[in-house]
Order: sequence, then C-alpha cells, then structure tokens
Amino acid sequence: MNTCVMCHSLYVRANGELPCWDDVGEELVLRTLDANRLRGGTERSVFYSPELQHIRQSFLAGKDPHPEFCSRCAVRGHGGGHIGLRPATMELLHLEASYLCHLSCPQCIPAASRHELKAPPYHLSPAMLEGLLRQLRSEGVRHIKVVHFEGRGDPLMNPWMDQLMALTKSAYPDAYTMATTHGSYPYKPWVVESGLDMLRVSIDGAFDENYKKYRVGGNLATALKFLRDVRDHKRRLGKHLQVHWKYILFEWNDSDDEITRAADLADELDTGLRFCLTHSPGRSQRFTTEATLRSKLSSLAPNAAIETTFQLKEPLTKYDSVDAVVSEEVTTFLNRALDAIRRRNTQSAFVLLAKALEHDPGFKCSAEITDCEGLIQASASLILTNAKFPGTLFGLTAVAHELGDHSRSKQLFCRYLWLAAKEDLRKRNYAGAIRRIGRWLRATIAIRTRLRLVLTGFYPRSRGYAGPNNLRR
Repeated sequence: MNTCVMCHSLYVRANGELPCWDDVGEELVLRTLDANRLRGGTERSVFYSPELQHIRQSFLAGKDPHPEFCSRCAVRGHGGGHIGLRPATMELLHLEASYLCHLSCPQCIPAASRHELKAPPYHLSPAMLEGLLRQLRSEGVRHIKVVHFEGRGDPLMNPWMDQLMALTKSAYPDAYTMATTHGSYPYKPWVVESGLDMLRVSIDGAFDENYKKYRVGGNLATALKFLRDVRDHKRRLGKHLQVHWKYILFEWNDSDDEITRAADLADELDTGLRFCLTHSPGRSQRFTTEATLRSKLSSLAPNAAIETTFQLKEPLTKYDSVDAVVSEEVTTFLNRALDAIRRRNTQSAFVLLAKALEHDPGFKCSAEITDCEGLIQASASLILTNAKFPGTLFGLTAVAHELGDHSRSKQLFCRYLWLAAKEDLRKRNYAGAIRRIGRWLRATIAIRTRLRLVLTGFYPRSRGYAGPNNLRR
C-alpha cells in the first residue's frame, strides 16, 4: 500500500505549526500548537489528532487525504505499507529548530527576506519542545525511532540546541537523533558532547569558487574547519558521532578533479561522503542516474555513497528513508561491537550487539542470555527470516566470524548476498544484482556440499573458513 510518511510521523516548525510534511505539504498547515497549552498540559491531542487521523483513515480507504496537495507531492508513496490509527511508535519526529539561516541558497529563502516573510518566534524553544515531548508521552507514543532537527532554517542558528538535545534524549533515550546543517559556523562543542547520533553537513563543492555558487554567503574554509573541529573533539572524547558530508551534484561541481578532492578531504576529516543527485535547476548533466554516478565513483571516490532528493526517488513500501537511518544506526552498533570483541571488551560488545538486534530484526534479549555467543545463537533464526537491512547481515557475518562461529557466519553471509541483490534490483542496479546472486549461488552450493560431505564422513569439520573479507572480493 503506497501511503505517506505523515501516517506515522510528525513535522513541527519552530513556531509550532504542523505542516503536512516538507514538500508540497509545506503549503498545508494542519494546525498550530499553542505553546502555553503545551507547557500547561492542556493542549489537545497531537499525534492522534483529527487532522492526522483523517490522513490515516483516507489511506486506509485507498484515497488521498488532501487530493489537491497529494497529487503534486513527492513524499506521496514513501510511507511504507502498514497503517495503524493509533501507532505507539512514531517513525520520525521532524523538528525545525530554527527558521533562520544566514545563507541565501538559490532554491531556498534569502536570508534578508526571512524576517519579512514570517513573524516570530523563529527558534523552537526548550519550553515548547519539553511540552511537546510530554504531550506525546501522555498520548501513548512509547517510542520515536528518529528525531531529525532540520527545516527551512539551519538548526545551528538556534541558541538552545544543546538544551533541545538534552530534552530529546531525556524523553526518548532510544531515539536516533540527527541534525542537518551547512556547517558554515565557528565550531559548537554541543555537537559532540550532547549525544547526537548523526550530523549531516551540506557542503556542495570542494573548490571555493564552485561552493559559493550554491551556498551563497557561506564559506568553504569555515565549513571544512567545522568538520575538522568535530573530528578532533570526537577523538578527544572517544565519541562515536556519525558525520556525513552531503554533496549535492550540480553542473559546476561535478568534475573528476572536484569529486576526487572531496573524497580526499572526507578521508582526512574522518567523515562519510554522500553525493546527492537533485531535481533542482543547475543539476548535474554528467550524472543523471544512480548507475552513471556509481560507475564513476568506483574509481574516483570508492568509499562514497549515493542519495537522491525525494523527487527522484521511486515510491517505496517496505524500505523507506527512515529505515535508511535506522540501518545506519544498526551498522554503527555492529561495527562498535566488532571492535569491542577484538579488544576483548566482552560486556561492551554484548550491550552493543543487543542494541543492534533490537533494531533489526527486533530481537529482545532475555536475562538468561549473558554473552555474545548466546545472543547470536538465540537470535539466529529470527535474523535469517526477519532481518531487513543488508548491512545488518553483513555486520553480523563479521561478528559471528570473529567469535569463531564460522558455520553461522557463512549462513549470515549468504542471506546478506540475497538481501543485497534484492536491494540492487530495487535500485535497478541489475549488474550488481547479477554479481551478488552469482556469489550467493556459489556460496550456497558450497555450504550444501560441505554439509553433505561432513554427514558422510568425507569432510573434516575443523577445516578453516576464509571469512567475510575474502568473500567480499
């Protein structure tokens, strides 16, 4: 069933407005929250309000809730297949921390016009957020998967961002928190110290003259220093904040030299690099599809990822943008667990592995399970049938191999190849899908052959296993 993210998510602007998400839905304000009523606990229902129930009921009936907007909206069709009238889990809480920004990007609001176009308040206040989170708790929202600070302005303009982060972590400690900024600021220590899980920094160019064509009013050297300070502060405190450099590809910043330069800088700054294909004017003419970009990045920036704006995405059902964030969180937990196993920090590894499995495939660890080996064994059946992220399977392959469970590791790797091939097909990366299916067939046949020989006594049980690193080649 093609639905909308608004069926299980919420978007709150800095002034309390609740728009119908952030594409065409920006034009449709469902209602405005009253800050005094939120603080006093007298505001009417938010997540189960008549406005959101109308959206859910309409999609359940196979109709668009607001046809004049839905027919033009790029977010339409990106909501996943399941709809509940009173979901206890919110997929995404999208918070506009600030309406203000000192840049004047061509596809956004000019900095000089922001005060003229909208009346204050321009910043989401701690009192407003505290009241909202308390309200959601009282309504029965038990879990929020992702809290993303992003909007028409830049969240780092908000002078209370450290307090907003503390309130979020206090109310929903298991929520995955994100913030998206252009990063053209002096460094702010709360970014690392607050417990933020992911920071996305939008820097569209690696050469100053090209960067300034879109990020009007920004400063490339300042943004890169911001990333450098984040890196250094993370290392000093031993924090595991994920940092992604989002690079929108335009026709003036898509040369081989500039892409290579960005890849080198990303390696130096210890940040993930994500090239974004856009639908906006000025978009890259060299790279019009993911396939053409992927082919070029394989040689210029092999560690870089690819994303697209919503307008270029195909309608999704089971695997949406929120899932992509959760997948990255699971991968982070598994990487940290693997590192802890190698350092013989078994308790830390166990906690991290349990957190990863709770997110995907949804395994709840019981008190009887006390170590990583037992956790893998108890959850193996659920992992092989219900895990939905390829990265989960690949990370668990490495964990099982490190624990010496080579048979389980190979099972997990085969399942990874199958899920990854399906993901390639979804993205129309047919060449990649064919390669993965071929590897899956070879690995599956090898497992069956080995099992048959073991059972007949012709194959030594202690024979070594090449491990996922060899299988990857």
